[in-house]
Amino acid sequence: IWATPSTVMNIGALTLPSLLMAGIYGQREVGLFYFAQRILGVPITLLGNAIAQAFYGHIGHLARTEPVRVYRQVRRVSAVLAVFGAPPLLCLAVFAPVLYRTVFGPQWEAAGQYFRLLMPAAIAQFVVSPIASSMYVANRLPAMLAWDACRFTGIIVIFQVAARMRLSATIALTSYSTYLAAMYIALYVIQLRAVRSTYSAMY
Repeated sequence: IWATPSTVMNIGALTLPSLLMAGIYGQREVGLFYFAQRILGVPITLLGNAIAQAFYGHIGHLARTEPVRVYRQVRRVSAVLAVFGAPPLLCLAVFAPVLYRTVFGPQWEAAGQYFRLLMPAAIAQFVVSPIASSMYVANRLPAMLAWDACRFTGIIVIFQVAARMRLSATIALTSYSTYLAAMYIALYVIQLRAVRSTYSAMY
């Protein structure tokens, strides 16, 4: 009952930005955004999904056999992801415009700028998303649905405000990336509280 609407809103949150940008800023800007998002998002998503699958199996096993370790394991995995994921992503962000211009041609340098703007959200997603299955292990699907709904609604609001105020695509994407980063940080806090509350008797 909770998983289906959560999945629908998760898919919507991934597709909405391109659709909204196309309506507000036109094909050129949405093309640059889409190219930046795909180059950044595909490897992060593939690696994140692989980590998430392994983590889900491991954390589910711990919840059944050694629940006292679940909270510490969630924190440890997120810390490892931050330590090993953030530095290379930040390096890519620094050199993104030059790399885009060198590899894809000068017409795509602006996509490198968008790549840089999307980096806060990308880092937060890489650190938090793979451990989101802890919400399912802790049986907190309503909280996960509420988070998905807030993210979905917030994305719409950001681009609608940008359209009404005639903000540039750069400002809109900066707001979008900052909002997503904040949402993933909030999800991390929710996950820790959910796990700790569920297994509070074990501490």
